[in-house]
Amino acid sequence: MKEEEYTTIKVVFIGGKKMSDEIKMIDWKAVGKEKQQKYEQKINHWNNTVMHYSEGRLSFPGSVEISTDDWGVRITVISEHYDRPVTLSGAWEIISVGGNSMSAAYVNWRLSVIEQIKEEEE
Repeated sequence: MKEEEYTTIKVVFIGGKKMSDEIKMIDWKAVGKEKQQKYEQKINHWNNTVMHYSEGRLSFPGSVEISTDDWGVRITVISEHYDRPVTLSGAWEIISVGGNSMSAAYVNWRLSVIEQIKEEEE
């Protein structure tokens, strides 16, 4: 076991009450590998689609170029609503994926699928 692959968390006081002296080891590489196996195919399916990007005060639709590898996800958003491409990335350990969106903790970006409404033929 390599020490740099783990994070030690010690919870002693929560709300002023002693809860536990237990030390839990979290294998972040295993967490990342699990997320990669679960979500990589879904994320790659969104490559070359139009998604809605938001981060802080920025919010606009754009074409996304997505690549994935063992480290995580790398994305370029190109939009006529912004003057230059936006580059995003996130390690598997911090990526969250929902039904129609993905985001990254700590860096605060989010991409959402733009639902296209098909008009019914009359």
